[in-house]
Amino acid sequence: MDIRDTSDVIKCLNQAAKAHETWRIETFTMYRESPKHGHQEVAVEILDRGPDFSPRYHVTGTTKDGLYCTGNSGDELQEVILLTHWFELDK
Repeated sequence: MDIRDTSDVIKCLNQAAKAHETWRIETFTMYRESPKHGHQEVAVEILDRGPDFSPRYHVTGTTKDGLYCTGNSGDELQEVILLTHWFELDK
């Protein structure tokens, strides 16, 4: 099994541990300007359940001072990223 094959790894983990939901998490660091808070460093997590599950993706963002955003899960990664409620980081 190749660790890059998200679907196979998730199937194996679910079977081995008798789990019903497993996600691969990719982490990114994003820098943005907030009208209220100025320069923000945002830890972005993209959760991926693999192509055999729907919805496949979920995105969250968290700033160092605890502001948090998320959005709806979905099967198209670009759409899930675009529909994340980034405006929550400006409150």
